[in-house]
Amino acid sequence: MNVLKAVAAGWKVEADTVEQRYGDRRTARLLRRFAAELEEAIRTTEDETLTLAQASRASGYSKDHLRHLVSEGTIQNAGGKGRPRIRRRDLPSKPGALAEAVTDEAKQQAREILRARARTPRERVGRSS
Repeated sequence: MNVLKAVAAGWKVEADTVEQRYGDRRTARLLRRFAAELEEAIRTTEDETLTLAQASRASGYSKDHLRHLVSEGTIQNAGGKGRPRIRRRDLPSKPGALAEAVTDEAKQQAREILRARARTPRERVGRSS
């Protein structure tokens, strides 16, 4: 998320530059709006609560380890008693796990796209039925 926060901050700086250097208020206002929308998307994502299974996939740590961290209070329980959940922003990050989690998520999204395409009738361009 830090990269996305930097992008939003960069858009704000660019907005100031565009407005001050070129007097282009419309473009500056648009850049600020984009930055605000990105910041809101970041907040929404960081506030998402995950089950232990989801948190395990996202962090690289086992469900048992995460359960232990919640029970000892190292990570705040965002769920109910006996049904722990972890906010995405509170997840510990195991070195190397992010790349694996992103790859797994991309594979899952690709599978979903392929399934959706298989269910959707395709139009054949240039062919008559």
